[in-house]
Amino acid sequence: MLYSMTGYGEASFEFRGFTFKIELTSLNSRFLDVIFSMSDLPEKYQINVKKILEKYFRRGRITVRVKYKIHTESGYKEFKLDTVKNIVDYLEKNLKFRKISLSLDLGTILKLSQFKPFEELDSQEFRKNFMNSLEKAALCLSKSRENEGLKIEKIFLKKLDLLEREIQSIKDLKNREKDERLKRLVKTGTQEDEINTLLAKMDITEEVDRFRSHLGYFKRVLKSKKRAKGRELEFIIQEMQRELTTISQKSTSIKIIKKTIKLRNIVEQLKEQVRNIE
Repeated sequence: MLYSMTGYGEASFEFRGFTFKIELTSLNSRFLDVIFSMSDLPEKYQINVKKILEKYFRRGRITVRVKYKIHTESGYKEFKLDTVKNIVDYLEKNLKFRKISLSLDLGTILKLSQFKPFEELDSQEFRKNFMNSLEKAALCLSKSRENEGLKIEKIFLKKLDLLEREIQSIKDLKNREKDERLKRLVKTGTQEDEINTLLAKMDITEEVDRFRSHLGYFKRVLKSKKRAKGRELEFIIQEMQRELTTISQKSTSIKIIKKTIKLRNIVEQLKEQVRNIE
């Protein structure tokens, strides 16, 4: 099973009149990077968030966003209405003097009041709710990455089958090319040793066999139980590209060169998709 590095997960919980929503967005990265965006999470929370995400993921740039809103009267009490009233009164007086209309949403008031919910509500019960929701969001993100990985795996298998057919086509063309070259050399009276040397330089049997071996290796990695496979697949693709380069260098036939270019393009497409794999 493959896991993509792109995905999305979320979870919510309620606490003392507030609703908190944890959002996790994942993109490609060579390593596991956890980014806290638009969040006033205290450092002790951030440390615990990273530890939990490290349990689920090996690679990816994961952005953590925590949003909150007040939804009951008790939440407004926690928010300290006196502070809000002072802010609104101050703005109304100053903006009215300058003939500017006042339009404030709750989010703006929260920012202006410098209300810090993680400090105001911090307790063992709150932390337990927060971490439980984070676990749910991480599981949701993991499932999202798994679903995306299944789509990519289907693409891989189709392209691997196409590569298998195309490399066999190149081998067949090369054998015909060698036969035609041998006939010409015999007609011109070329010595047997020289003929063998020239034909040996044209032979791509080893390269084709190694390329097929890489295809088989790629499929075995896809089926393996290990979670992180991206870097291993990247290595296999590098080896595929190396064999195709050698095959191209040993060929003079326009048909074979065109076929090799086609294979290069398919392998490059594989490479682009592998960059999405954990």
